[in-house]
Amino acid sequence: MSTDFENIHGDVLLVMVADPLVQYVAQRNTHWEDIRDSLTPTQRYFYAFYHADEVISHTGFLPFFYMGRGEVFDDLRQCLLHIQDKEMENIVIRAVREIEEPKTWKIFTDLKDKLDENQFPAELHADDRIKSIFEPLHELYKQRRPVTMERIEQLVRRHKAEFVKLR
Repeated sequence: MSTDFENIHGDVLLVMVADPLVQYVAQRNTHWEDIRDSLTPTQRYFYAFYHADEVISHTGFLPFFYMGRGEVFDDLRQCLLHIQDKEMENIVIRAVREIEEPKTWKIFTDLKDKLDENQFPAELHADDRIKSIFEPLHELYKQRRPVTMERIEQLVRRHKAEFVKLR
């Protein structure tokens, strides 16, 4: 990993570093709260970002909430604070506040309940009320993501030893 590590950037580096961490978490087959204490703070921050970003960057915030990935929210927020990305933190906080609004939550849960197990959660965006709230936040997320990715990459490189030992 050492040679590759220096020459790889962006999403490729993200996946390369995430793979052993995701496997480590999956092998424990338990709740995030039970696993997080076995990771270093940097590993927790990275995992929370990766876990959220792999859904949000491609399909938006609603599938993130639908898939129950909100469990990493506190660590995601700590990650964004740690890498000093207040702008991305504000986008994520706005999405969480929106989904927690009683009216939005009711619409979301009603839509979620109508989905059968074969439907992809991106279909949650079909409702115009939800779409008008979350699509602009998803666009802001995608616009900000390159800056955040650069900071995540710096975080990983500063703490390389914590990720190398997982391989």
